[in-house]
Amino acid sequence: MRATDVILLVLGFCLLGIAFLVWQNRGSEKIMSTVIPAGFAAAAAIFLAIIVFGQQQPLTETFPAAFHYVSSTKLPWFAPWGIGDRWISDSYLAPAKLKEDNPGAFAGKTDADGMLLYHYLLQWSVVRWMATAYGANWKAEILHFDLPDSREGSYRSTRTDARDVVFLSTAQIQHALQGNPFATVSVGLPPTIALPPSTQLRIKVPQNSSDSGEISLVNNLLTLTIQTTCSQYKHSAGTYAKLVGLSGEEDQALTKVVFLIKIRIEFNRWKSGNPEMPEYRAWTNQFLAEFKDSFDEQVVWARVRNDYLLRRQIEQLGPMK
Repeated sequence: MRATDVILLVLGFCLLGIAFLVWQNRGSEKIMSTVIPAGFAAAAAIFLAIIVFGQQQPLTETFPAAFHYVSSTKLPWFAPWGIGDRWISDSYLAPAKLKEDNPGAFAGKTDADGMLLYHYLLQWSVVRWMATAYGANWKAEILHFDLPDSREGSYRSTRTDARDVVFLSTAQIQHALQGNPFATVSVGLPPTIALPPSTQLRIKVPQNSSDSGEISLVNNLLTLTIQTTCSQYKHSAGTYAKLVGLSGEEDQALTKVVFLIKIRIEFNRWKSGNPEMPEYRAWTNQFLAEFKDSFDEQVVWARVRNDYLLRRQIEQLGPMK
């Protein structure tokens, strides 16, 4: 038990004793006229300390995420440099698996351009990323290494006491994604997610191409919400096509769809000073930074651009002597 816990317990017993004495002397107007205003003033001071001065500001981030795919098949387009710079590889393997299991998902007349299909894939990818980063423990060590020939990552988490974590099974994850055609798609290892105690996973699946999707993690200390909305799409891979050297006709055969991701983390104002809050705060900071690093198209493009420029410089300048 911490020193502050002992102090609070002693203070609590003292207050109970004082309250008992006041109750025993409640017939005295002099005592009551002194105690009641003092009690209200103390309560107001405590209220202000918790709600105003102790309040933690919400964390917010907004950034784009993008997919490129072949318009005629709605299957992902792979650039020659592969998918190492973009999210988790499962995101690019899942559409082929879905087409094999459920061809009708690609033939919807109300989604001729594929925007809704890839919105579903984005939601599935977010959940899959959570399973990759926090598959065994929500207190995970996540490392990244930018090496000369690759970008390596490491997600280290070990099983913990069941009282300190909420484990979501594959079946529970599929149930949360109900209504998303990718919900039961199996690629790689069956996903599991480890969340902080008492945390619930809630998912709102978009119903049409203009509808927003939402993934929320809710517990008694905070609410983390990831909102996804389709921003734009066009029949072109843009600058990526120029990097690859595609012809105009080849470029027009591709589609690029951009989604806007808004992530917001709100902390319970009544429990801002909870002893467990620092751990939850550290988790949300890590979650936000790693999630943005994995999905932000600006980050992905910066890596591709820097790699391209380095390769061109090596070609022009030659090897070091």
